[in-house]
Amino acid sequence: MRLATEESVSGRLLALEGCPGAGGAAQAAMLRDWLEVQGWPVLETVPTGEEPGWAAAGEDGYPLAGSLWRAAGLAEAVEHRIRPALEAGFVVLVHPYVHTLAAVCRTAGARRSWVERVFRFAPAAHTAYLRTAPAEGLRRVLARDGKLDRPGPGGAAQFLHRWERLQRVLDEAAGKHGFRTVDAGEPGQVVQEQLRRWAEELLVKG
Repeated sequence: MRLATEESVSGRLLALEGCPGAGGAAQAAMLRDWLEVQGWPVLETVPTGEEPGWAAAGEDGYPLAGSLWRAAGLAEAVEHRIRPALEAGFVVLVHPYVHTLAAVCRTAGARRSWVERVFRFAPAAHTAYLRTAPAEGLRRVLARDGKLDRPGPGGAAQFLHRWERLQRVLDEAAGKHGFRTVDAGEPGQVVQEQLRRWAEELLVKG
């Protein structure tokens, strides 16, 4: 994806990408707190106002409408939260960001060319990819929510199938764009230490 550049801003945009249940929300909150202790002004935001579920992206049979819904949420976040904070010199920590949203739309049935056109307005970000095994993702979602977003016969198998499809798209993006890939199956503090080193390299060492 050819994302828009933000050459005129003084802030830094950091993104955590990954499948739903990979731990992005918890890791982003810990990273935000640590960055603030280090003296960085931080805005943490979720672009669509919620975690990226499956059905909202178009698994109801309307993948193009789902793509537009996701893109509209991201556009609102860019216009009213992300870009103003970058212009003010903040570190903006966003999770998930454009590559996760685009991958959800693609696995729901939207064509790659359509998704790339819809999301290409998004500012480019320094990206860490939280990658974990589908079975671990299933365990975490059940522990967090007590249920799947689509309960019923075959629910767990369908969840794992969707996760694997989404992960293939994210793996492709990570290889193409050089994301910092982090094994999110490790204990939370281990993952956090890797993210802190990544952020420090970007913000302190340039």
